[in-house]
Amino acid sequence: MLIVVCTPSALGSEHVRLHIEFMSQRGGAIVPIYFGVAEFDEFPSGLRDRLGILEPDDALHRGPTERATERLQQVFRHLQQSQRAEPPPKILKPTDTSTRPLNEGKLILVGRGEVGKTSIVRRLVDDNFKGDESKTQGINITPCYLSHNREYFRLNVWDFGGQEIMHATHQFFLTQQSVYVLVLNGRGGGEDLDAEYWLKHIEGFGGESPIIVVQNKIGQQPFDLNYRGLRGRYPQIRGFIKADCRDNIGLKELRELIISVVVGMPEVRMQFPSDWFTVKTRLESMAASI
Repeated sequence: MLIVVCTPSALGSEHVRLHIEFMSQRGGAIVPIYFGVAEFDEFPSGLRDRLGILEPDDALHRGPTERATERLQQVFRHLQQSQRAEPPPKILKPTDTSTRPLNEGKLILVGRGEVGKTSIVRRLVDDNFKGDESKTQGINITPCYLSHNREYFRLNVWDFGGQEIMHATHQFFLTQQSVYVLVLNGRGGGEDLDAEYWLKHIEGFGGESPIIVVQNKIGQQPFDLNYRGLRGRYPQIRGFIKADCRDNIGLKELRELIISVVVGMPEVRMQFPSDWFTVKTRLESMAASI
């Protein structure tokens, strides 16, 4: 279930709207709570015709009203009762032909520590920049929502810690049929050697998965790469992007290139029986409640 805190700024956010539309497309339960939207007239289609909770504007800061709390409790009880009442999903027979595209994929960011992988994830997910990101310890997984021609996609973004001790564990998580984003910067020199190291690493575990190379922090530490040589040795490379998260340089181009790559991947658009999504949504909601 998705509870959406609907303020004018939230409803005007492209990232929030994509999240809502993706959940709506999947048939997920959405409960909108509205604050100060009396004059707002561009609601996402995923919220139209849904029963919501209208709160006073100041309730956003002082806490929910008793009426809103009761309404949420009613919604939770209704969902629990409906889940108990539903029969288990039927086993599809060969004659059942209704299918839908999965529209989900895996985006993996790799690179040495402190090259800005987490800042890129933050920019892709909610177009935000902190500038004081701590080193990623282990792996962070964040959903990112994209749209293309009124279709909605979810990418599960895997942000790997860059410490050398972590490199030995990559073999367990770097998978084929994923999109790879290799992040480099010019701080230490030897960028072409660094690119070769990581590209071989990706090729060894990711096979022919598409790769996007990001030259990050380009405004602070400009550097170039041997594009022709790298493309010749690694035809999986789909493009090079010069980016700087602080000044929001190249992030629009990176997002567009990711969408172009994802839309062209048959694994992402693989068709599944419609009933399979019912099982998937229920399992996801169970995991979220644990």
